[in-house]
Amino acid sequence: MPISQKDKITQELALHLHTVLNYSFNHSAVTFLSVWSWRREWMSQRDALGPDGRSGYQHVTALAHAIGELCHHTYVTQLKAREIVALWEKLLDHDKAPDAFPPRRLVTGRFKSSRSSSIAGVDSVQRSFLGKGAGAAQSPKVSRLVEAIFLKLCDVHSEGRSLGGVQDSRCASVLRDYNTTRDVVVSCPTLMTNTSIHLYNVNQKTLLTWHTMRSKGMMWSDQEQTVWPQQLQGRVLLCHIGGSLCG
Repeated sequence: MPISQKDKITQELALHLHTVLNYSFNHSAVTFLSVWSWRREWMSQRDALGPDGRSGYQHVTALAHAIGELCHHTYVTQLKAREIVALWEKLLDHDKAPDAFPPRRLVTGRFKSSRSSSIAGVDSVQRSFLGKGAGAAQSPKVSRLVEAIFLKLCDVHSEGRSLGGVQDSRCASVLRDYNTTRDVVVSCPTLMTNTSIHLYNVNQKTLLTWHTMRSKGMMWSDQEQTVWPQQLQGRVLLCHIGGSLCG
């Protein structure tokens, strides 16, 4: 039975529509995979490693910047609290975990380590939860967040400042802003309920020790970057001379 012109046109249109749909589906699938691969690569490039070599440091610095701004205030607004909570939720698990304080053994005093205790770090954890003045201070390096806050404050206070005509040292200025920030954070119910932010006690001695060790580390790093190319250049020159003599 011969096919009518109308049926022939209908078949051609159906075939063309099928081809178009297949192309659109395949093109959409390829586009989706390309965008997904690009997004994964983009996210991996944005992931920053901290001084300790662990990832997610960009979230730590963002939270430290938001918290560090509280040193100029006496309270936390609800808008600011929601911002800090949102930044806290972006932290990776190892930055949300409780701080691992190094164990300390004291000869005398309230927190003298008991010989019968076999759990390392119990005394230091007790000190961290008893509040200001209740226990020994810790180094900023214990927490990546606390260390990032101190780095921000050190950048703000590049030198000392004058208060009421009295010259204040840089270390005292940094500690004063940190303690103000610490008090403001602790007094905010929203932050205490929805986050586990812990700004522990840091005193002048632990701050100066941390700053000194960090400065020495940066100095050694600069020296290695300077000495290593010179050593490499010398070795290349010796190899070139040796090759010329052997040739």
